[in-house]
Order: sequence, then C-alpha cells, then structure tokens
Amino acid sequence: MTPQEIFDTVATHLFTQGERATDNYTCVYRTPEGLKCAVGCLIPNKLYRVSMEGTVLDGLLRDTTCQLPKYFRENRELLRKLQTAHDNQDNWSSSRHMRKRLEEIAKEHYLNYDILKTLSFSWDIAQ
Repeated sequence: MTPQEIFDTVATHLFTQGERATDNYTCVYRTPEGLKCAVGCLIPNKLYRVSMEGTVLDGLLRDTTCQLPKYFRENRELLRKLQTAHDNQDNWSSSRHMRKRLEEIAKEHYLNYDILKTLSFSWDIAQ
C-alpha cells in the first residue's frame, strides 16, 4: 500500500466505524465485537493475534514472529499519527473534529485529503 492508500483506507474506516476500538476504555487494535483501530484495520486477518494487544506499533514491528506487510515499516510515522488520531477521544466529538485532524496529518505527509469531503460519522447530526 502507498501512503495515500493507507490514508484513504484508514480515514474511510474510521468514519464508517464511527467509534473508537476500545476494551475497558483502552484503545486496542481489535475488539471482540469486531471494531478496529486505525492500525488494526490494516492488519491482515491471517496475521492478527490477540497477543498483539497491549503492544505499540514499534513493538509489533520489532517482533520477529509478527510478519506485518512491508508498508507498515515504510510508513511507520504516518501510521503512528493515524493511530493517535484514533486514540484521541476529542477527535470523535464530531465529524468536523476528525476531518480537521486527518487533514493536518495528510498535509504533514503531502497527501491528498479530498476523500475527507465525502466522509462523516453517521451519528453526527451537524456533520
């Protein structure tokens, strides 16, 4: 995946899902109910293990038993920022807040953010 594909995939995922992936208020890659965080939505199902939970991205990348796709390593900083956007509860207060934060990330990485114009949380009345 290219950085643009990562950004578009994660942005679409976050707005479609409409809520953080948490377990007892702690952000996780995946919940038992099927919610996924910004990084969790990129982990192929065949590679995901519950033991990944509680390990930061850099830890996953250092784990020799966890063979994440090459694009994880190549886009580490972008993934960290997208993960932080997911983890920050304030970004979930409205579509506008999340779009603003994702637009900032896109600009920092010289990515096109036009997709954000099409995305809103389904529950956000103001959108």
